[in-house]
Amino acid sequence: KIGQCASVARRRGSVWYVGTINPAGGEVAIPLSFLPARKKFLATLYSDSDPNDLTSKAVRIETVPVDSTTVLKPVIRTNGGQAMRIVPAPTR
Repeated sequence: KIGQCASVARRRGSVWYVGTINPAGGEVAIPLSFLPARKKFLATLYSDSDPNDLTSKAVRIETVPVDSTTVLKPVIRTNGGQAMRIVPAPTR
């Protein structure tokens, strides 16, 4: 959504850091197509615990498997954001 929200991705070595802001609030699509194809990753997501509670300072932390075809769709509260750290998934 050009002009409504922004995401920035940075990489250091094999670790990616992604930050998203959404002043209007609501669902945002974050495609992870910048990740190398055919590789598995784990994303640790840091977001507002309850997007509907504008006074809460609680943070929800969750880890999800992702790859280059993943499109994350977090619901971000008004003037809120989300941060994530993406690392290569351990090999078995």
